[in-house]
Amino acid sequence: MRWKVLDARARWRSAWPRVCAMLGAVVAFGVMSADGASMLTYRTSWIGNTFGGAPGPNGQRQWVQMDIEAIAAGADGTVYTNAPWDEAGGELGAWRDGHVTYGMQTHGWGNGGGDAIAVNSRYVYASASIDNEGGNLVGRGDYPEKGRRWTGVTRRKVGDIAEGVPFAGGRGNAGNAVARSFLIVNEVGEKVDAGIRGLAADDRTLYVANQFTNEIRTYDAMTMQAGASWQADHPGALALAPDGSLWAIVDIQSATPRLAHYSATGTVLRDKIALPPGVVPVSIAFDQKGRLLIADNGQRQQILVFATGADGWHLDATLGEARGILSGTPGVPGPQRFNGLTSVAADPHGNVYVSMDGRGPRTIGTDNGGVGDGAVLEGYGPDGHRLFSLQGLMFVDGADVDRGDVSADGNTLSVFTGTWHFVLDLSKTVPGSEWKAAGYTADRFRYADDALYEAGRSERGMPMVRRIDGKRFVFYTDMYSDFVKIYRFDAAHDGETAIPSGLVSAHPLPWPPQRPEHSAWIWRDGNGDGAPEAGEFQALGSAEDASCWYVDMRGDIWEGLGEHGLRRYRMQGLDRIGNPRYDFAHSSTEALPAPFTRVARIQYVPETDTMYLAGASAQYAWDEHDWNGTGKLIARFDHWSTHPELRYTIAVDSWGPKAAPTEGMTQEGDYLFVVERVGGTVRVYDAEKGVPVGEIHPGPEVGSTSGWTDVQMPITAYRRANGEYLVFVEEDERGKVMMYRWTPDKPAAAHS
Repeated sequence: MRWKVLDARARWRSAWPRVCAMLGAVVAFGVMSADGASMLTYRTSWIGNTFGGAPGPNGQRQWVQMDIEAIAAGADGTVYTNAPWDEAGGELGAWRDGHVTYGMQTHGWGNGGGDAIAVNSRYVYASASIDNEGGNLVGRGDYPEKGRRWTGVTRRKVGDIAEGVPFAGGRGNAGNAVARSFLIVNEVGEKVDAGIRGLAADDRTLYVANQFTNEIRTYDAMTMQAGASWQADHPGALALAPDGSLWAIVDIQSATPRLAHYSATGTVLRDKIALPPGVVPVSIAFDQKGRLLIADNGQRQQILVFATGADGWHLDATLGEARGILSGTPGVPGPQRFNGLTSVAADPHGNVYVSMDGRGPRTIGTDNGGVGDGAVLEGYGPDGHRLFSLQGLMFVDGADVDRGDVSADGNTLSVFTGTWHFVLDLSKTVPGSEWKAAGYTADRFRYADDALYEAGRSERGMPMVRRIDGKRFVFYTDMYSDFVKIYRFDAAHDGETAIPSGLVSAHPLPWPPQRPEHSAWIWRDGNGDGAPEAGEFQALGSAEDASCWYVDMRGDIWEGLGEHGLRRYRMQGLDRIGNPRYDFAHSSTEALPAPFTRVARIQYVPETDTMYLAGASAQYAWDEHDWNGTGKLIARFDHWSTHPELRYTIAVDSWGPKAAPTEGMTQEGDYLFVVERVGGTVRVYDAEKGVPVGEIHPGPEVGSTSGWTDVQMPITAYRRANGEYLVFVEEDERGKVMMYRWTPDKPAAAHS
């Protein structure tokens, strides 16, 4: 959600506690659902974000941004964060001592964040962009023309980053709280990346690194009027030295960015800093001792601390374990185990702050950076002790339980998401307290050819954890049903890393170079190096239009072929490397059973030979505009492999006019769970009879709010030995996965 007029924000903020109280009462006492079933008694929790999105003690909603590209520290220790995009509109953040000082929306329609931020005693300056929402905002305020975009700097109040500070010549957002507080630096086409990659400020001057025009510009910090400017080769992060000179990272588009030193007016200063081999500087800052901190996003993954003396600059100290999260046991997170450094900052008290996103700063172009890999903001005291760690590890992420990694008492279990392994302690009952990040499962240095970095968007996809011959594998579908990716594990050699093992593609992809052309194909990692190579592919000979995927508990892969039926890839055991073996010779197609005319979701239960399908029929036609939905019909078939027998159908179109389209389904134990796209409502059905049991809504623990569920497998469920069900649902708006804890008993009393 984005605000359209910011002055409505204050009214919503004041009303929010009352709204939460009302919604909390609904969960406690139950209401009639659209299909006549009562609401269930359950608890709302979540995984993957330090905060659940509910209002905190100061009334502000709290969540950690899904990406952090830049940070700056104020004199009082407040850390300001910036990201190009946050689904809930919180591109800017403000944190002190690990707690949010502002946690509501800071950007509205047409407004995006950016890759740089700076602060002085009065203002926060953040790189930002303004477009026109495809032309929809043209003529409705101060926005660029259709097809155009402004990139520049938004100026906000130190005490309230949602409030803009206007100035003569300021532009943008007429009629709301940030009106006329945007400095246009570049006006470009809407697909051009002209974003500002570096900012620095004192109380007199704002310095702007304009990588698009290869220059550093200065502006009066109060009036925002332009001052001196000078040429610089693709400048990025900036830092003001105690003597008033300016340091910059330049050549940021190259594989080896370097440091440059300028006077306050742009004269090149000749002192040099010799960086160790392999260092990739991405951010710089000065600490209270006048030392230069350099965030190295190369394989060292450290903060390098340089001091100056009689012999010039020298490496004085480091912060962080060498190789970061990949040192020791690869993938295990912990203090000073950095992972994809994006920015560094320091305050006058000797504290150092670092931000990470699993990869490092966003590249120039359309790359969306680490969105999907997880944002982390950490603070460290002068002695190197970690003061806090804030985590927003999810975006477009599902979750699935590893059923082969559950403790004897059932209280401790493993859950996998796109790039994280979590351990849950279900003996804890405080919402959001059950999860702990146990492993980051990607290694961009050792497995640089992982499809995570090449195929489709940056997210790894929706996980399906399966045990084959007792060994753990994770299968991932992507958002658009192009493929299924397969990963194996070797804890002795790779720790928590998920090793690329195979991929089944429905049709040609733009990657890898060795792929078969004009065909569906299968890749299997024949030599165990995790990289696709010639000789490791097989082709079907024709392309297919996959509508969905599913991997059953025996490891067979099911592919929905839209109106053309289903394809089943039978797992042929493990090869000598330990990869699951699939081939087209052991695949088969199956016709759609009546009444289906198109399949959109599949779940097959091999233990009982039961098939659950969702899609369209002649009565409930397929909506081409709802291309990623489940369709309006769900059905169960018994005896699927011998003589399919229709047990029941559920017409989701009959839920009522206020029900949102459905996005996902999953069957577990005695129940079938179906989730709506908008609002995240989960409908629960008796899996044997197909009759409604009740429904689940986001509770007050998460602000009674959910963003869209907008992937094909947004929901999974797991029945514990004690009868409790865990229902996991994708929640993009505030960067987490919902976890509903429900023990079937007597539903809450229904009230009309």
